[in-house]
Amino acid sequence: MYSFYMTIVTVPFIMALCGYRTPFENAVLGGMGAGLTTVLLWNYYDITIVDAVIPAMLANFCTTVVMHWIYWNRQQLKTVKQ
Repeated sequence: MYSFYMTIVTVPFIMALCGYRTPFENAVLGGMGAGLTTVLLWNYYDITIVDAVIPAMLANFCTTVVMHWIYWNRQQLKTVKQ
């Protein structure tokens, strides 16, 4: 049961503690969704080689960083066009 909490809450919390803050809340929510989806799929396919926490936290981190980068670039393009 703690695998849901670890994958959803811990990654954004640790990122905020390390100083990585994003003004785009959709990036954080997308990362949380990716972590939750990974845990659910890991449990659905009954993969027992590795616990679901590790790949789900990695999916959360990667999705948050990539979505932040995409939103930041999109915002920069809007300011250049104006």
